[in-house]
Amino acid sequence: MLQHASINTFVRHYSVGIHVDAQAIVWGLPQEKRLMHFACSMSRSIDPRRPYKLMTEQSRSINELPSVCALQELVEKCKQAWDACYGKKKYKRAVRKYQQALCELRNERQQQHNCLVRENLERYKNEQPVIDSERQLSGKVVDEEVIGALQ
Repeated sequence: MLQHASINTFVRHYSVGIHVDAQAIVWGLPQEKRLMHFACSMSRSIDPRRPYKLMTEQSRSINELPSVCALQELVEKCKQAWDACYGKKKYKRAVRKYQQALCELRNERQQQHNCLVRENLERYKNEQPVIDSERQLSGKVVDEEVIGALQ
């Protein structure tokens, strides 16, 4: 990229991660950190290419993770224990264990989902400036999708 030996030079020095209120520094005023954070993230949040959702195959892959598989097995065991205890004294305890295991499974799935979304956004944040710069160097200033979204 830009005739550097590696892409890391570009990402390190030309990245979009600007969070400094230069005007406030020059004038000696207190920095507006929240305003700068909002202004720097605003164009990224309206970008139609921004991956704010998981693709279908990524969502399905969550069920194949070892931690989720282990919790699914626990839920199945608790369900079997619940069915076996029907009408006995241990029934309420079995129901509670099943509901607790089900809650843990839902929480783990949601946590893994959020983690994948964050990874996608981080990857997009690091790779998209490079793609945009290459597009500008090739003569395309803005993608047609983005023009439509901005209008």
